[in-house]
Amino acid sequence: MNYWGYATLDYFAPDRRYASDRSPGGPTREFKAMVEAFHDAGLKVFIDVVYNHTGEGGAWDPADKTTYNLYSFRGLDNPTYYSLTADMQFSWDNTGVGGNFNTHSAVAQNLIIDSLAYWRDAMGVDGFRFDLAPVLGNTCEHGCFNFDKLDPNTALNRIVRELGPRPPGGGDGVDLIAEPWAIGENSYQVGGFPTGWSEWNGQYRDTIRRAQNKLGVAEVSVAALAARFSGSSDFYQNNGRSPWNSVNFIDAHDGFASKDVFSCNGTNNLNRGLSVLPTAGIPKTTAGIRGARRPISAVPRAPDWRC
Repeated sequence: MNYWGYATLDYFAPDRRYASDRSPGGPTREFKAMVEAFHDAGLKVFIDVVYNHTGEGGAWDPADKTTYNLYSFRGLDNPTYYSLTADMQFSWDNTGVGGNFNTHSAVAQNLIIDSLAYWRDAMGVDGFRFDLAPVLGNTCEHGCFNFDKLDPNTALNRIVRELGPRPPGGGDGVDLIAEPWAIGENSYQVGGFPTGWSEWNGQYRDTIRRAQNKLGVAEVSVAALAARFSGSSDFYQNNGRSPWNSVNFIDAHDGFASKDVFSCNGTNNLNRGLSVLPTAGIPKTTAGIRGARRPISAVPRAPDWRC
């Protein structure tokens, strides 16, 4: 269940607002039926999961340690479920939305693992895209942040051990896809995830967009373009991963849609763009900012392409 988009309050419940059957159990039945229909059509179902923060957020005022939202985890055991500053008075935040979930805590990890297993086993989901995934590799519970892909006690590696990534040739297992960056410290980790994980390749996005949108201005070598188009072996080959562990995209919710990149000098989130590029890796397409772009008019019609 989501509160304000990416601010989860219940890691086991589909959001009732999206269901046509809102009776007890209705959203769950509908979700299962949806997954079954996609599977019958030969399509996998991935869901976007947010285990780096929750809907409780952080302090209302960064200078005030006395006023926080209190919905669930904070009331149960604040330092077990959230990473705090060294004096245990404020949230430690690498997410930009209120404070890190304490993913190095065994109790918090149990919740993450149980949630993922539920969506896999009970709901039939085939894979997961993890929002701000470096928080899952944090080795520090309070007073700091440190990503370490080699630490066996991180949530990152426990997920691989207990859920089991899908083999390269297919078969049983789940697909694990990381958004490999967060905010601050050593949280930018494109190419830095362990075996078993695929990643959004932000360097692919940056290189292609810089080359296309700054022709004659930015220096982008043929070698740099070739490296990104051919699967980014400089990021994924040295730890046994393959080109398909690179999820290639040129626009996402953290920047202009591609139509805007080539057409506009300023922002206007009422436009829509779609891009497809053939590359070594998994191509990812999107319709712009969080896929939620819409026409300027409230009257249903074709999208407005004006900048």
